[in-house]
Amino acid sequence: MEAIPRREFERLVAAALDEMPPQLMRLMDNVAVVVADRHPTEDLLGLYEGVPLTERGDYGGMVMPDVVTLYRLPL
Repeated sequence: MEAIPRREFERLVAAALDEMPPQLMRLMDNVAVVVADRHPTEDLLGLYEGVPLTERGDYGGMVMPDVVTLYRLPL
């Protein structure tokens, strides 16, 4: 099976984010969504790196965003 071209995959990701309900988008505050071709060591579709909502405190200062990486090539 042929992989989805990167630009098309990025367009689909952006469209999916645009269609998310506002109550879910509020949970995406300080979360970056990035596209990569594949995980270097595992066959993953996506990876969340950050602090779970249940473990977050107040953002008292500058905090790096959590990152959701979506991998294009396993699809």
